[in-house]
Amino acid sequence: SFVVCNDIEKQVEKWPRFNKTAPREVLVHDISCSGLYFDSQHRLYVSDSMNRTVTRYEMGNMTGVIVAAENDTDVQNMT
Repeated sequence: SFVVCNDIEKQVEKWPRFNKTAPREVLVHDISCSGLYFDSQHRLYVSDSMNRTVTRYEMGNMTGVIVAAENDTDVQNMT
């Protein structure tokens, strides 16, 4: 599978790679996604151009923690 920003639907989706009939899985919704990154620990980072933030998500727990923001008071400890 692979992960994409769906700007039209304002969400991050996980698409099946080979099974074209399998449904797409919504990982993050209500986001103006402008970029994605996976680190070596398989954590997903999503940049949100509308809110000017970068949020880190643990796979399986898609609550998310803001790790970078235009207003640094919103940023959590990056560990």
